[in-house]
Amino acid sequence: MSISKSLKIAAVALALAGGAAATAQARDGYQRWFDVVNTSGSVAIHSVYATHRDDRSFGRDLLGDSMVAPRSSLRVQPDFHSGYCIFDVRVRYENGAQVTRWGVNLCQATAVIVNPNGAIQVR
Repeated sequence: MSISKSLKIAAVALALAGGAAATAQARDGYQRWFDVVNTSGSVAIHSVYATHRDDRSFGRDLLGDSMVAPRSSLRVQPDFHSGYCIFDVRVRYENGAQVTRWGVNLCQATAVIVNPNGAIQVR
């Protein structure tokens, strides 16, 4: 088999594999990413957790090594989301304070807005 033909076959295989992965990721047609919006003027958000309603553990910090600075936002994607829309969202500030919002529909919401008083609004 020629190198040109081998490259064409490899390119087709990669395209098909990429398409299958994209289909599997959005199999139910819902996106569950959301923007964490920090409306505080002085305190950064240190951690964000989101878990589907049947999971009792919040799992890993969705921000990883990042923080959400005051008056800024960052997009996150919860883990293990397939088949779920209702999530519990927990936000922890750099000063240790935290707030939890139960029952957020991430199939509809695109932003979790954290107010300076610690309240979480969903948009």
